Amino acid sequence: MKIKACIIEDEPLIRQGLEKQLKDCGHDLEVVGAVASIAEALQIINRYLPDVVFLDVDLGNGSSGFDLFEEYPNPRFEVIFVTGFDHHAVKAIRYSCLDYLLKPVSRRELQLALNRLKARRQPILGQERLELLIRQSAPDARSLSKMALPTRDGYVLQSLSLIEYFESDGNYAQMHVLGGMPSTFVSYSLKELEALLPDTFVRCHRSCLVNVNQIKEINKTAFRLHLESGKWVGVSQRSLPDVIRRVQG
Repeated sequence: MKIKACIIEDEPLIRQGLEKQLKDCGHDLEVVGAVASIAEALQIINRYLPDVVFLDVDLGNGSSGFDLFEEYPNPRFEVIFVTGFDHHAVKAIRYSCLDYLLKPVSRRELQLALNRLKARRQPILGQERLELLIRQSAPDARSLSKMALPTRDGYVLQSLSLIEYFESDGNYAQMHVLGGMPSTFVSYSLKELEALLPDTFVRCHRSCLVNVNQIKEINKTAFRLHLESGKWVGVSQRSLPDVIRRVQG
């Protein structure tokens, strides 16, 4: 599977040079964005969900690469710092960065960093194979009854019929299930879950993905959904028609 990379570097020549190095590195890698600021990077990250971000520390105008972690406290992507100074290394380690490269970046150091990235991604590839096996056991997505979902500690094999809804938590999603079981954080965003789950799950607003089979009542006046368990979740005016259509059938 192709590795998606994003570059955050405020100096144009260095940014262009790193992008060229990555394209010539020989790995199956795609640079999905090369930008100068955290604000620009947010759009790239949210749209393309990169596997790795090459992050400069000093971004000019008093801005710091560490500001990225205010937006993503527990990022799903790996971070490789690229900087002209070595005194940020200890702080970078605290953020569990994959690597710390000093400018100018040598071809050898870049290759070593990418090798570490590929090694760290192996559990993700294993998860994809597991999901594929589960999906192959079902004739189509509508008949899929269970799914292997990655968590912070490993995987959970979850019966989809028992899931009430998923609630967004940054790059993760909080899974609420029936039976009084505690909620679980899965390592998928709502956007990724929408792509994986059958159409019995529908986005009821931007921060919630609900199982239509768990909807008992739709309150169109209060814009709320009453679930079989007695819980209530909100529904946006924009999403309401789609939710009604899915419930009806």
